[in-house]
Amino acid sequence: MDVVYFNNQDPLAYLSQDVIATINVDVSDSVNAGSVFNFLGINGNISPLDWDFTAVNNPLTEIENNIWTIDITFLQGSSKFLEFKFAHDGNDWEAGFEDNHQVTIDDSNTIQIINCIYGDMFTFFGISK
Repeated sequence: MDVVYFNNQDPLAYLSQDVIATINVDVSDSVNAGSVFNFLGINGNISPLDWDFTAVNNPLTEIENNIWTIDITFLQGSSKFLEFKFAHDGNDWEAGFEDNHQVTIDDSNTIQIINCIYGDMFTFFGISK
């Protein structure tokens, strides 16, 4: 017999512990194409992220020339399947509607580093735990 979960929710799809994700984004390609980044936020589908681009509820910090970062704690019980997009100066200019970065949070450790390129929704580099 197949296993049936309460509300059809597989427990393996949810974090077994809190995970701090350091999300880094390289905006060099966009800057080289003429974009200016006064500030950058991150939006997404898992709390504490949200999809309110104009509020910039989760601002990133520029740590070096064209590299921005943020540490976000995703709580135990949250979905492992993270979709996110960066808000450039409070606007959804990174990619088309519902064209988001997607990553599975690895909860085998309490820390995960996710490196991505602004505007490239499919390339991640240096993903580690």
